[in-house]
This record gives sequence, C-alpha cells and structure tokens, in this order.
Amino acid sequence: RRRFRNTTVRYTPKFVWCGGVQVHPRMVPYLERLREIAIAEGIDFLLIDGYRSELQQGKLRARFDLGDPTVLTRPVHNSLHQRGLAVDIESTDLARLGEIAEQLGMRWGGRYDDPVHFDLGRR
Repeated sequence: RRRFRNTTVRYTPKFVWCGGVQVHPRMVPYLERLREIAIAEGIDFLLIDGYRSELQQGKLRARFDLGDPTVLTRPVHNSLHQRGLAVDIESTDLARLGEIAEQLGMRWGGRYDDPVHFDLGRR
C-alpha cells in the first residue's frame, strides 16, 4: 500500500482575455457591464493591466521602489492581480467609473489612493 502525504492541491484557473488583458473568468461580466455603462455615458475606458505573475508583480514593485513615476502606488506582495481578480483602467473619468464599479459590486482603488485599480475583492 502506498501512503500519500498531506499535500495542498492548488487550482489554477484558466485566465481569459477581456479587453486586451488576461483576467479570471469571474471578472468578465463585471468588466463587460462596466464598459457598456461607460460607453453609454461617454466615458473613455481602456484596460491597461490585468493578471500579473508573481515575477511581474515583483518587477513592478522594484520599478516603484526606484522612483518610476509611471507606477502610481507600490504593488503589494499578494495582489488580486496575481489571481486575475483585478484590473487597472485608464479613463477620462476614473471617479465616475469607480462609482459605477462599486454599484456593480466591484471595489475601486480610488478609495485607497490607487484610482486606476478595480477588483472583485477577496471572495
């Protein structure tokens, strides 16, 4: 008989492309609805980042630490970007887009000094 050690099985979801970035499939309906409303209100909307590997997240953090002005806030170690549950958005009206996102059940980073960040929270 073989004995199996206790092991942690990790499920890695298959990421999908949405608006030019990779995200977890759960993000898609939120982003599609957000985009629909933004278009209806005449708000420009561009997804600029989605899923990031741990390596990509670390490189971004290093750029921030070196003073890169294009990295607005210091990326955290365990970001929702690494799970595909967060995106960064470029828009002509991030405040309004943040309001819409919150009405849809998303979180908006503008509440904590990261106005381009939108996520689904740790669900």
